[in-house]
Amino acid sequence: MSIKIKESQSNTTIKEIEEFEFLIGSTLPDEYKKFLLKHNGGRPKLNMSFKFKEPVQNWDQSMLGWFYSLGDDEYCNLEEEFKVWRDYLLNDMLIIANNPGGAFVILGILGDKRGKVYFWSQDFEDVDDEYEICHTFALVADSFNDFLNSLSKMKDEDGQQEREV
Repeated sequence: MSIKIKESQSNTTIKEIEEFEFLIGSTLPDEYKKFLLKHNGGRPKLNMSFKFKEPVQNWDQSMLGWFYSLGDDEYCNLEEEFKVWRDYLLNDMLIIANNPGGAFVILGILGDKRGKVYFWSQDFEDVDDEYEICHTFALVADSFNDFLNSLSKMKDEDGQQEREV
């Protein structure tokens, strides 16, 4: 499905992406780089949801909130999220988006996770310390493009698909 993104940040450049890759110690998957160059964050024009490949603790889907960006975005900033979460998330994953409830869409950047998209919520963790190392992820898609293609329009309370106005 082709989605329309609104409220993207100012355009990013290959140089800014390369600087970010240096910071995280890995190159980004090409599909995701193209997305950053085209949109640099933002949110879907319509409310979108996605399903997990396998349920985790009775969760089988979530809503997409914001894609994170490179640059000066105060709230959904890739670099800031990396700095905050690098010691708590596995080092082969990167937060790239969120849902409205504060959970995360995560992109694998190294090893067998590279290019795959996951979902993580603190509700998945059975620990008392909210900054305990994360380890329970729901696989959403085998690639970033598969993730984008899996997004579906949310239905309103009457069961009707949302429409653009």
